[in-house]
Amino acid sequence: MECHDASTLISAYLDGELTQADAQRLRLHLEDCRDCARTHQELRLLKEQMGQLSYPNADAEMLKLLEQDSVSLLGKWSGWLLLLIPGLVLAAYGLYEFYSETGEPILIKVLFGAFQLGMLVLFITVLRQRLLTYKKDKYRNVKL
Repeated sequence: MECHDASTLISAYLDGELTQADAQRLRLHLEDCRDCARTHQELRLLKEQMGQLSYPNADAEMLKLLEQDSVSLLGKWSGWLLLLIPGLVLAAYGLYEFYSETGEPILIKVLFGAFQLGMLVLFITVLRQRLLTYKKDKYRNVKL
């Protein structure tokens, strides 16, 4: 095994993701190659140190207050509306201009229309699926 191949396998080896044959080949290479063995040792120590890190837990009451804050809710919904409404108006204007333009060949207009219709159908399908599964979504109330 060459060092280039070994260096790409070390992380997977530390995570226990290699096949038995690849793990054995890498172990043999690490016994013979001082540079790769050093890389393996550094990554192993880094993984151990990262595993020992702890994250402060957010106060549940504070998270609830932030989620129910009227200013946050107003900002969230007004932001979405300020993005959505002008976006739809601009898209409609762009479509009107594109289809009322006489310089474009009809084939381009038909293909562009088919593309837009396909995107709309996909969007509606995904939106419908999300709405149907919203109440049953087990990740909906996950707190970060």
